[in-house]
Amino acid sequence: MISNLILRNFQSHKKTILNFSPNVNAIIGQSNSGKTAILRGLFWAIYNRPSGLSFISYWNRDKKGNPIKPTSVTIADKCAIKRIRSSELNGYEIIDRMEDDPKIVLEAIGLDVPEQVEKILNIGEVNIQRQMDAPFLLSESASEVARFLNKEIRLDLIDKILSNAESKRRKYNSDIKQFEAEIINTEKELETFAILDEAERLNKQLNEVEVLAESIEDKIDDLETINTDYKKYVKIIQNYVKISFKNIEEIIEQLDDIKKEEKDIQENIDKLEEYKEEYQIKFVEKEALAVKIIELEKQMPKTCPICGNKLEADKCQN
Repeated sequence: MISNLILRNFQSHKKTILNFSPNVNAIIGQSNSGKTAILRGLFWAIYNRPSGLSFISYWNRDKKGNPIKPTSVTIADKCAIKRIRSSELNGYEIIDRMEDDPKIVLEAIGLDVPEQVEKILNIGEVNIQRQMDAPFLLSESASEVARFLNKEIRLDLIDKILSNAESKRRKYNSDIKQFEAEIINTEKELETFAILDEAERLNKQLNEVEVLAESIEDKIDDLETINTDYKKYVKIIQNYVKISFKNIEEIIEQLDDIKKEEKDIQENIDKLEEYKEEYQIKFVEKEALAVKIIELEKQMPKTCPICGNKLEADKCQN
């Protein structure tokens, strides 16, 4: 809803402020008092038409017809949309009602209205009727009225949606029939694979037999190894069997003598170990005595305590 409309330097309006009530508003006045200019200003702000400079007040033009001061129409509600034409800007300003500074400045390109402005105003052709327009829809043909109503309530969109829905319904029904036929064919094909269960059972048994065969092959390999070792040891035994019993007895006697000699040698070794230990003890004692003798020599006097002569080789010189 529009709560305020402000026109500055627009046709016959130098500065006109209109405050609208929430209900029905009527603009009355004498001819040529600017009533139509108000509608033109509103139309210019909403639709960016007409183009050019014809709407600029005569007192606000320079020699070339350009505006001296800004010409503007402001539509105000929760926020204000200001259509402005000046030497610096040909476009729109979106202004917060609580502040005077414009929040957004937009150029007007050709006859297009910026998208932000359209969304804020949200005013269509059905919302404005010009002074010389015929009564709304009353003078139109039935087909034109139907076209307008269809456009407003989007019957064309509803028809399109219903048409698309019907098309998809037919397609889905066709797909369902096709899938049902495929299911029947698949079931028939599955009947030909009834032996699959038996084949699966046999395959399982085959796998078990293969595992058993591998185990048997491993055992055969082990037996072959044992057989090879057996043949080798048989040959060794056969070689020993070829020796006469007499030679065997001699060998046994020799082994007994060797064992006795080994025992004597071991006893001698044990005695040598004992001698070695005793030698090490005596050697240690000898070393200790040598150290003790050296200490005693250091403690002996250098002169004879009796004659006072120098001692050499533990003897007095006199």
